[in-house]
Parts: sequence; C-alpha cells; structure tokens
Amino acid sequence: MHSIGYLEDFNDKEMLLKDAVWVADSGRFHDALKNGTLSEVEPFVTDVIINRSAIVDACEWIHPIPKCQIPEFDKN
Repeated sequence: MHSIGYLEDFNDKEMLLKDAVWVADSGRFHDALKNGTLSEVEPFVTDVIINRSAIVDACEWIHPIPKCQIPEFDKN
C-alpha cells in the first residue's frame, strides 16, 4: 500500500499524514517517482494515521499531491 501526504506529526509509534491519498496503482514505479504520474489514486477524506512499524521503506514525494481521484470518475 502506498500513501502520499504531508507529515503533520509523529511519535514513536505512529505518524499523521495531512491531505493524504491512497495510491491504488502507481503504474510503473520509476515513472511515478521521476515524473509524478500515477495510474489510480483515491484521496482520503480525513487525516491518516499510519503505524510506523508497518513501514518497510519510504521515498520522498517531490511532486504535487493529487487532490482528486485518478482516473476521474466518468459520470456518463
């Protein structure tokens, strides 16, 4: 599971992400990190608490955090 957000706070067990999104499908991982292109994104509606012991690895996200679903829902 990939989550992207702004680190708002943390303690020895948890971290709080603000304006976070769940990346359901990053597409090609290298392209996502290099260009910020993502295949499927679902924004959280509230801040997200992540247990720090669940983190295996992490990367700094240097691109704008998506604000809407990707791909956007087609209402037609």
